[in-house]
Amino acid sequence: MKLTYVRGIFISAIVWGAISLRLISKGISFFAEVQSAQLESMNMINLAIALSLFVGLMKGRWILRKSADRIIASIVSKEEPLAWRSLFPRSFLMVMMLMMSLGIAVGHLPIPLILRASIDLTVGTALMIGFMHLVKKGVMMAIALKNI
Repeated sequence: MKLTYVRGIFISAIVWGAISLRLISKGISFFAEVQSAQLESMNMINLAIALSLFVGLMKGRWILRKSADRIIASIVSKEEPLAWRSLFPRSFLMVMMLMMSLGIAVGHLPIPLILRASIDLTVGTALMIGFMHLVKKGVMMAIALKNI
């Protein structure tokens, strides 16, 4: 299978989407655990969820959209057909490994469960915004290339 620009963007989007769904589901399950154990009041849980979603939305709209645009620019700057290992820049892979390491470390730190839930939901929401941006740009590119 030849790896075209559009396929490369969609593969990148799938990676972002899979990670975001995993983090969102993990965050929601942590919030459910906090609620079932009655560790916090329901108002506090609702506030934490609302703040997590808001911060994730803002982070996704202003920070991760720029990262998605950089990944798209990196993909488009290469010659078609793309090589699989050139799909993600080395710096992106290093940042991804660092973030995964931090996520694993947070699981072993003695921090409140509601804070862990908030972090996971925030990062997952931001990644979901980046995923949607990548899909939108990929669809736009697919339409533009078909008309040529």
